[in-house]
Amino acid sequence: MKALLTASRTLLALAICLTTVVAPRPCLGATSSGSDSAAVLTRADAWFGLGLGVVVVGAAGFDRTFEVERRGSGTRESRNLATIARQFGEPINLGAALFLGYVATRALHRPDWSGSVVRVGGSIVVAGAATEAIKLAVGRYRPFESQHDSHRFAPFSGHDSFPSGHVTLAFAAAGAVDHETSARWVPWVVYPLAVTVCWSRVRDDEHWTSDVVAGAAIGYWFSVKTDRVLRRHRVGEPGGVLGGASAFLLPERDGVRGGLLAAF
Repeated sequence: MKALLTASRTLLALAICLTTVVAPRPCLGATSSGSDSAAVLTRADAWFGLGLGVVVVGAAGFDRTFEVERRGSGTRESRNLATIARQFGEPINLGAALFLGYVATRALHRPDWSGSVVRVGGSIVVAGAATEAIKLAVGRYRPFESQHDSHRFAPFSGHDSFPSGHVTLAFAAAGAVDHETSARWVPWVVYPLAVTVCWSRVRDDEHWTSDVVAGAAIGYWFSVKTDRVLRRHRVGEPGGVLGGASAFLLPERDGVRGGLLAAF
């Protein structure tokens, strides 16, 4: 099992390194065709938020159903698979993969590649911070805490089931990596990996179905929006903001701490 975990973490590091250097998209630059005045939030985002609300409410109707079905998936094989899948949403693994990717691309003297890693890291940090704030405000009980009652909420109580943090980070990484490349095969790799994290969190009785649905949408939306803003202002690019720095994530007892690693 330890060998499988090591292999999954290595795969994650390689995936981030490889997908951020394959066919990288050029930055828009802060001066290109009025990009400074382009709105960050649009009417489409409002529709996205409305649609997300409808989908989450719909998914909540299946919370109890999938939770009951999960009890029948307690085989050793499913537990091992869930443990491996969870690694793609673990903050420490994502942080390590970003760090290694940044060091490798700097060593190869490819500032365009390292810039992609910086922006991916920044997108993950923003999505993770937003999710932590939502978790605090919502205060939903996890399945194993609520005696399988999916309607227990206690805002600002420390209960943090909604939305799923692991799924948020997995989809934030997937969305940012996909946005940073133009290679057509990338989405077929990063999103299926993120989906396995959704399954693992429900299977392990850590989250309700609606938690992972919300986490996936929130992670993707925040990562794509953040990456777009960072690219517009040439963050991580030579001569741009944070051209010699990389974002990082560090796990703590009560959550995740993010920051920037400066390189001189």
